[in-house]
Amino acid sequence: MYLTYLRRELSGRKKQTMIVAAGLALAIALVIVVNALSAGVRDAQEAALAAVYSVGTDLTVTGSCAFSRGCTPRG
Repeated sequence: MYLTYLRRELSGRKKQTMIVAAGLALAIALVIVVNALSAGVRDAQEAALAAVYSVGTDLTVTGSCAFSRGCTPRG
């Protein structure tokens, strides 16, 4: 009984059915694309930062000398 009702409703409103089906297909495709892009960015970030993470803590941060503190410029 329910399938008969569903078939009649869908066949009677073909334009509306096609619009809804196209919208659902577009939404599903967008979810797949966003998921794939997210995974790609995550993998690229891991690959790019792998070299930085392997360096460890051997970094030295220096700042420029300000004349107001009595520093003399090099050069």
